[in-house]
Amino acid sequence: MPYRKYSELAELVEMMSMAVTSGRFMNKLDDGTYYNLQDSYETFPVKKFENAKKSYAQGIEEDEELLFLFDITLFGSATDGMIITNKKIYFKDFLEDPECIDYVEIDKIIDRKISDEECEMTLCHKGKATKIKIPRFQFFDHHFIQFIAGYAEILQQNNHLLAQGKAVLKDGVDNITDIIFDAFWNGKKVEKIR
Repeated sequence: MPYRKYSELAELVEMMSMAVTSGRFMNKLDDGTYYNLQDSYETFPVKKFENAKKSYAQGIEEDEELLFLFDITLFGSATDGMIITNKKIYFKDFLEDPECIDYVEIDKIIDRKISDEECEMTLCHKGKATKIKIPRFQFFDHHFIQFIAGYAEILQQNNHLLAQGKAVLKDGVDNITDIIFDAFWNGKKVEKIR
């Protein structure tokens, strides 16, 4: 399997970061609220996170790094919405069952649609297709889709190399996560992995 350059991912990460940081930490949407859980300037929304965890992210592991929380509830309880970590996407829409998708299980993303109100995509994983919707926020939505696709690809690539005994980085996936999010938050470029 040929090695790939991840310069495109670095650009997507940078654009997504610009979209996220244009509203820092909490961004009120027409249909919900978005929280940047990596922002050290604001208090972590503990109650909202606990509600979301009880409602749809019960399987969240201790070593998962929390990145984003989308609260799509009418009164801000965060019992419906999405949590994005460095390993998985947890989500639940109103009156729907909760779902969890591991990035490394994503085969492809299809049916990408962006309307005035929301961003919608279908993730193909483990032989099934799961539709995800998030409220539209500036130009975050388009970069969100591309970020999920790029992140899934880089984790799959590294896992493939680890299985062959060719670990590209000492700590494997966690180290790649550090590189990606260093680029995401600090604007550093993701370099070619050899």
